[in-house]
Amino acid sequence: MVAPNLFNTYLELPIGITASVLLALALLYGYTSRARLLRVAVVAAVAFAVATRFSAGGQDVVRIRNFYGAIQVSDTGSGETAVRALYNGRTRHGVQFLSPARSRLATAYFGPESGAGRVFASLRTPGRRVGIIGLGAGTLAAYGRPGDHFRFFEINPAVIQVASRYFRFLAESGAQTDVVPGDGRLTLEREPPRSFDVIVLDAFSDDSIPVHLLTIQAFRVYFGHLRPGGVLALHITNRYLDLFPVVAAAAEGLGKKLLLIHNEAAPERQVSMADWAVISDSTEVLQDLSAFGQPSAPAKKVRLWTDDYSNLFGALR
Repeated sequence: MVAPNLFNTYLELPIGITASVLLALALLYGYTSRARLLRVAVVAAVAFAVATRFSAGGQDVVRIRNFYGAIQVSDTGSGETAVRALYNGRTRHGVQFLSPARSRLATAYFGPESGAGRVFASLRTPGRRVGIIGLGAGTLAAYGRPGDHFRFFEINPAVIQVASRYFRFLAESGAQTDVVPGDGRLTLEREPPRSFDVIVLDAFSDDSIPVHLLTIQAFRVYFGHLRPGGVLALHITNRYLDLFPVVAAAAEGLGKKLLLIHNEAAPERQVSMADWAVISDSTEVLQDLSAFGQPSAPAKKVRLWTDDYSNLFGALR
C-alpha cells in the first residue's frame, strides 16, 4: 500500500531486489565492507531501475501510479501525425491524434474495421444507448451521434482522470457521455434492466484480466441489461491468453449466436490489430456483420467459467 503513494512506476521492484542482494552478500558471503556493499547497491539499483522503467518514447505528459497500476501518457510525432497515447504498464489502451482535424478518428483496437466499429456502423437506430465496461482513453465515444447516450464504467480513478483531462474523445463526442466509477459488473447491475442497445467489454487486453467479467453469471447480467436484439461486443485481444474459447462456452451456455471479427493493423491511421467477439440472439444483426467476421468454432473447448470456477492456465496460448 505504501509504494503506489511514493512512486509513479514500479520502483519498489529494483529496491527490493537490491536489498535482497545486499542481505545475501552479507549473510552468505561475509561481505562486511560498507564501501563495497554501497558500490554494489548503487550499481544494482541503477541497473534494475533502468530495466524496469518502461517508456513509450516521445515526451511524457503525465505518469500516475495507484493500487490498480502505473498509467503513462506520452506524445509522439509532429504535425498531422502527432499522437497522444495512454499506457497501463506496457499495454497501450488508447491513442488520439492531436490535430483537431483528426482527433475524432477512432484508433487503436477500435478502428472502423474492428468488431466495435462494425457493430456501431450496423446499428443505425436513433438514440442508441451504449454501456461500455472499460474507459481507456474514451476512444469508443468517437462513435457517438447526437441523441445517443454512451455510459462508461471504469474501476480505476486514474484512468477516469486521464481520459477526462488529457484526451478529448469524451468532450468531442456527438453523444451524451458519462462515466460511472466502480467495478463494471457491479455498477452495471444497478442499471435498469433491458436498457442498453449495445454493451461493450474492453477489460481483457492487460497482462492480468478481471475473471469475474467472463463467467456465465456475468454474461447473464449483460444480457439482462440488453434490449431485445441487442449486441454484446467483447474485445479479446491478449498477448498471453486465448479468450475466444471462454467466450464461446458462455455464448453456447446461453444459447446465443457468436461471431469472431478480426482486423489487421493500419499504422498510418494508428489502428491496431484486434480480435472481437460479437454475441447476440438477433439473426438480422449478425447477418449484417457476417461479411466482416466468421462464426467459427474455437480451436479448443474449455469448461464453462462460473463465479466458482475459472482456469487461466487452460486459456494460455
